[in-house]
Amino acid sequence: MKKLVLTLIVSFALLGSAFAQYNSDIYESYWIDQLNVHVYNPYEYPDCIVPFAQIDGEFVTYDMDYEAMEIGVFDESGTCRGHSFLVDDGEDYPITEISVYRMLAGDNDHLLSFMMYDHANGILYTECTPNNDYYTGYDYVEIYMGDLDNAPILNFATPVVASYEKFIEGYGESAGGYYLIATPVADADPTAVTGMTTGNYDLYAFDQTQDLEWRNYKEDLFNLEFGKGYLYAHGTDVTLEFSGTTYDGDGEFDLVYDDAVDFKGWNLVGNPYLETAYINREHYVMNVETGRGEFIAVDATEGIPEMEGAFVIAEGEGETVTFSTTAPGKASMLALNVTQGRGVIDRAIVGFGDGHKLPKLQLNPNSTKLSIQQDNEEFAVIYGDAQAEMPLNFKAEKNGSYDITLNLQDADLDYLHLIDNMTGADIDLLETPSYKFEATTSDYASRFKLIYVRNTTGVNEHFAFISDNGILLNGVNGNSIVNVFDAMGRLVSSSNGVNHIATENLSAGVYMIQLVNGENTMTQKIVVK
Repeated sequence: MKKLVLTLIVSFALLGSAFAQYNSDIYESYWIDQLNVHVYNPYEYPDCIVPFAQIDGEFVTYDMDYEAMEIGVFDESGTCRGHSFLVDDGEDYPITEISVYRMLAGDNDHLLSFMMYDHANGILYTECTPNNDYYTGYDYVEIYMGDLDNAPILNFATPVVASYEKFIEGYGESAGGYYLIATPVADADPTAVTGMTTGNYDLYAFDQTQDLEWRNYKEDLFNLEFGKGYLYAHGTDVTLEFSGTTYDGDGEFDLVYDDAVDFKGWNLVGNPYLETAYINREHYVMNVETGRGEFIAVDATEGIPEMEGAFVIAEGEGETVTFSTTAPGKASMLALNVTQGRGVIDRAIVGFGDGHKLPKLQLNPNSTKLSIQQDNEEFAVIYGDAQAEMPLNFKAEKNGSYDITLNLQDADLDYLHLIDNMTGADIDLLETPSYKFEATTSDYASRFKLIYVRNTTGVNEHFAFISDNGILLNGVNGNSIVNVFDAMGRLVSSSNGVNHIATENLSAGVYMIQLVNGENTMTQKIVVK
């Protein structure tokens, strides 16, 4: 939000001449922090109030940053009738001299109120109790006094500023302990966030266009902005406490895309809301199970908690990311999770429908990795066709036992097999949604293969039947196409308009029969013995 800088006008003469240059049809907007008020010009008959200021009953003193404190005078409608900063009057306390404007000579029946904005500390004081009733009716015309015994005293109450806490688990003697955090308040100075810059800590901003993508706060200071995420770690347990103005925008933020850099399109974004928010694309979140700077992929239906961030990828210039507090509908997808007794280590997702591919992201190249190989690139999220055979790469960080488990979400699959290229194991994940295996750090990455066939009609009808003479098919017409796939997803045969498939040339095993009638496709699993 842009701020209109208020001109510092101390003397009565200067302020009066500044307003005199406008005609009565013109008005200007002045800002006291985020309070938008209007000054109609010109106000004729400027009169002066010379008050002292107090905060919670204590006078503003010279050892405070008084020159950054600005007082505004307002009528009942919120119209600003004058404003000025505190100045040195050479005596007891700083004072202010405010020219108060009236439209016409008869414009004198107003109850005046006061606000003060501390520009140095970003505090807006909206509650003020004057020490007398000089500020009603025509009386303020006569108020021009600077002595403490007789001058008006404006006693401002310190506003109660809400605070918001984020617990960070310390990493202690071990490496890691990283979090993707986001600010819940505007333009947060890290030194003003309780606990953030104390003790042993690390704070980084990510910028794909810099030579070093991670910008270290200790070397190059920055404030925390809405819509951006930051990488943070602390040596001991700490509760970060933010105070300030919360976000009230539409949740849309621009993404950066630089085609000339290695991390082109990568953006670290942050949830600006004080509740779980959802973004309109696949993204990476910090893996809290490991806490070592590792990320796992999630789809657009998984929310980002308050005060947390996520990585997204822009695929071109001019893209935006939109945060919403309304949860989207569930997507059709399958997710394969790698576990090792401590929760999810890594994840690979195949989605159906529309969506963004998400390349693999790992800060630690030695971390355990599960990825989908496509066009010589490794992806964490891809969007697949109705049937596919795809390499599923796995790389272990250390020797030991691992599990791959299936999380199937609104995906109507007729066939889903995981093939272990090293052992030859063929796992039907629809029947046994978990596979335990041994791995070493020296194993080839091309460990697995994923084969699936999706029921695109949403109806799993039985149209193929085993008989003594082979496989009999129902629902076949002269335009039907019948495809037979083996367990590896390879096309064994294809024919038109036949309702019988001979089995004498088929080896014992599992086959997928696909029947295509125009735009309708049905699949069914058949076991040949």
